[in-house]
Amino acid sequence: MISLPNPTSTMPNFNRKQLIEEYVDRILDNMSTTDLMRIVADQLEENLTGYSDDELLSEVQEYYPELLESQQDQ
Repeated sequence: MISLPNPTSTMPNFNRKQLIEEYVDRILDNMSTTDLMRIVADQLEENLTGYSDDELLSEVQEYYPELLESQQDQ
């Protein structure tokens, strides 16, 4: 069995917030636009799925009311 070193044993004092920000920036810098769009789309869909019908209709009405009009046509 391979034993991995405990990263905190070599860096007991570190700026967690800064490390997270830099790590996220590095991940994003290495992603394609398509990958970024898919992640945002997945997150939006997940968030909107949790909305009640009233919340969803209100959100769509505020930003893209034409979508509600197209729903009525169907």
